[in-house]
Amino acid sequence: MVKQPKKGILDGGEANPEHIYKHKKNNHHSITTFDASILCFYIGTLFVITMYIDKQLPIGLKLIDEQSNPDAFIAERAQKDLQNLTDLGPRVVGTAANEIYAVKFLQDTLTDIKEKANQIHEIDIETEIVSGSYYLDYRPFGGYNAYGNVQNIVVKLTGKNQNSKGILLNSHFDSVPTSPGGSDDGINCAAMLEILRKLTQSPRQLENTIYFLFNGAEETPLHASHGFTANNKWAKNVGVLINLEAAGSGGKEILFQSGPGHSWLLDYYKNVPHPHGQAAGEEIFQSNVIPSDTDFRIFRDFGGLIGYDIAFVRNGYRYHTKHDNFENIPLGSYQHVGDNILDLVKRLGDADELNLNNFGSNNEKKSVYFDIFGFYMISYNEIAAVVINVLVTALSFMMSSLTLVKFGLRREKNGKKYFFFVVGKFQLLIIAGWVLAVISTILMGVFLDWVNHTMSWYSKPWLLIGLYVIPSCVSCYLPLMLWNKFKRRSKLGINVQSQVINISNRLIWTFLLFIGTYLGIRSSYVLMIPVLFNSLASAIIFICNLQYSTKLWRYLYLIANSPPIMMIMCQAILVLSLFIPITSRIGSDKNPEIIIGIITCLIVILISSFFIHYIPLLKNSNIIFIPLIVTFITVGLVFSPIGFPYSGDNRVPTPQRYMIYHTNRYVHDEHQNVIKEDAGFYVINMDRNSPHVLKPYMPDIEEFKLKVDDCKQVLVCGLPLPSPRVLAIMSEQLWIPGSSHSPNAERPKLIVTSKQLSPTIREYQCIAKGPSRMNIFFSPTLKLIKTSLSDVVPENVATWNNRSIYFINYVTGESRKDLEFSIQLETPINWTPEPVLTIALAGHEFHYDSKFEKFLKEFPSWADIIPLQSTFESWIF
Repeated sequence: MVKQPKKGILDGGEANPEHIYKHKKNNHHSITTFDASILCFYIGTLFVITMYIDKQLPIGLKLIDEQSNPDAFIAERAQKDLQNLTDLGPRVVGTAANEIYAVKFLQDTLTDIKEKANQIHEIDIETEIVSGSYYLDYRPFGGYNAYGNVQNIVVKLTGKNQNSKGILLNSHFDSVPTSPGGSDDGINCAAMLEILRKLTQSPRQLENTIYFLFNGAEETPLHASHGFTANNKWAKNVGVLINLEAAGSGGKEILFQSGPGHSWLLDYYKNVPHPHGQAAGEEIFQSNVIPSDTDFRIFRDFGGLIGYDIAFVRNGYRYHTKHDNFENIPLGSYQHVGDNILDLVKRLGDADELNLNNFGSNNEKKSVYFDIFGFYMISYNEIAAVVINVLVTALSFMMSSLTLVKFGLRREKNGKKYFFFVVGKFQLLIIAGWVLAVISTILMGVFLDWVNHTMSWYSKPWLLIGLYVIPSCVSCYLPLMLWNKFKRRSKLGINVQSQVINISNRLIWTFLLFIGTYLGIRSSYVLMIPVLFNSLASAIIFICNLQYSTKLWRYLYLIANSPPIMMIMCQAILVLSLFIPITSRIGSDKNPEIIIGIITCLIVILISSFFIHYIPLLKNSNIIFIPLIVTFITVGLVFSPIGFPYSGDNRVPTPQRYMIYHTNRYVHDEHQNVIKEDAGFYVINMDRNSPHVLKPYMPDIEEFKLKVDDCKQVLVCGLPLPSPRVLAIMSEQLWIPGSSHSPNAERPKLIVTSKQLSPTIREYQCIAKGPSRMNIFFSPTLKLIKTSLSDVVPENVATWNNRSIYFINYVTGESRKDLEFSIQLETPINWTPEPVLTIALAGHEFHYDSKFEKFLKEFPSWADIIPLQSTFESWIF
């Protein structure tokens, strides 16, 4: 007699009575409203703990602590150095006084450090003045960059091994106009000074040479780092870069770029006292969605260096504003960066990988890295990432199959039903919830933008809970709740159904993990971690046979998944704290509600997935109305004064940003005669609320938006554009007619001579004279062959009247230097010279007259303005 296998519940066999036709919720497996409240409290507790961990900084050491900590970074001394630096005010390239004082302060401090150094150390200090040019490509249009007589201060701390590559620490001492540059980048200059002190006072000499670059022109942008790479005698000896930057103020600095390649770099960083970094941040930054760049790019692309890009990113409201002072930076932030970088330099200073016999090997492997709440960092190369992700995927599928089989979800004899049909049904409901969440987010964002009430969360991020978190969460759960409420029969008891939904959800994430791995997305670890913990929780439940327990499996599942939940919360805090302030400088053409709403929605989708299996267990589904009421109240708050996004309070500033150019304009014809002369205020609107939020202060403000017709006759609309990026949003800018600024302002000049180099090449020699900062646009009717500024001839360029436009950004230091460059155009054979080149030149100065000051006083206190006095001139040659 052959023994028949036991039939599963879909095979018509007997099973635990709980499994059959248990669609009602009145049993011991249900979750009451009280249970749901406890669950919400637990989730809130995890978030509070995560917030607490996220805000923790090391205790800043003071001078009195140095005796007991002789080798440690002393935060208080670094703080004093920063105070001395910021007391000088904005340190803008080309503004003689502050630039000179900043250089002198650094020179004096470095000299003092050298005099107090241990005699075993050989220290060289050089101040270099560099000039050069290069092409930098970025979205949507790149440009040529040129610089003359910008300053760098370089310190060489010689190592014992002269047969190795050196380590370069870089930070910049210049700042944007109006900003004291406390975080960007004064704190890192101060940290480098203290690190140099500690290294030179040590009785031990490191094996590898350390270079310290205090670069004087990063905000221009990125000029002085190129000057070092192209001109400095020590540049060729450098192998590894540690670039220190800031896009915020205070908090913890974060590693957001490493390499390229050389995964061994992470082996040294992950052992620093407070490791903090995410490979996901690297992929986001390198996708160019963040409107910033750092010197790391210059050293990587032009110097061939590898290394680390590290920055402060919290409290980005102060970034590039008058609020970026030294008082708001906690002492723990100095200690955090100081401990990490001092330790990293010491480790790299003795690293065998920098030996010339070893350097350059193992350079093709990218790294996956992420920290665990700032206590520990995990890193591995991309090959290991594939192996890990595949193993986690296999574990997930294995545990899903074993659990489903144990529940008896096997194929029926007649072949009409399969267990994956049951899983597929739940997966469709889950995906429908995600789609609904995205749709509801977009609708909310479009509505708030339509009624001109965007960015209410800019100063009050908690409003995101009512605007996007709750609607997204409800949307994710709604399809399952409706199905659960109105279904008539189910062969699954609610306990089993709950676990099958969990499996269905995990399989979706597993599939996405597999796709991300196949596409080579290193950020896939964001999915790998929850899939791993969820699968391990299922394995424990399976092995201990807890599937049919009343509540024990739920407690075990919740505890096991708490670490990934908290990690995702930690990443969510980091992402939102970065992107919310960025919305004030992404331009008025983008809807920040959609951007922040979608980011929030994706975070909610991921976190809510951990709890979606509780839906069948809910005894009272009417509790959905409570969060909807909260959403309704929140929308009402948006329309109240609470929803106003801006504040000029220096304690917690949330400013609205503007760049305003008081401009004199002169337009010349091909005979060099002035055919148009006027003046006004060119206003660059930097967020979505510009300029309509200014109506109470300037009622006619929106009437001054640029019209397309205004730009047909004069190159770049006759405006002193600071960047080719602005070309894409010209219709969003303002031109307010006004009186001319002081006639004593330095008026730029352009001298152009041309000659035919060959039958098909004509060269235009240009000399641009003017203030310390100039922008030049040129538009030829003929094909551009090359310029003397760079060998690069870009293919993706802006157009004007169906003609290509090329951009040159020029900055000169305190010792003025004219810009000399040439342009070569392709001409037809036997071509008769005729006007083929239109050039516009805009010169900028960082002072303004009483007329400009009066105009600026019309703006409210919460407006943070970078004012420049400009002169625009255009010629035809």
